[in-house]
Amino acid sequence: MKKLQNYEINQYQSCYLNYYLIYVYSEKNKMKLKITQIKSQIGQKPNKKETLKALGIHKMNQTVIKKDTPEIRGMINTVNHLVKVEIIKG
Repeated sequence: MKKLQNYEINQYQSCYLNYYLIYVYSEKNKMKLKITQIKSQIGQKPNKKETLKALGIHKMNQTVIKKDTPEIRGMINTVNHLVKVEIIKG
């Protein structure tokens, strides 16, 4: 268990805390994510295809720039084997 300002948190809560801290840091520094599709969606399950569509990616090697939010990070986590992600400041 970790201690954070006299609060004990377990490993499960720590995972969410890390996502929250990344989000707060990215909001403070106005970070964006550059997402590029590097692998084909052919043969993938429908939810993976829909996630790519929701991200705004329709073709191979297409790049989109999105604001760094927990929702976008979750979508990237779903299709992490199909995309390449770069962090952009500004």
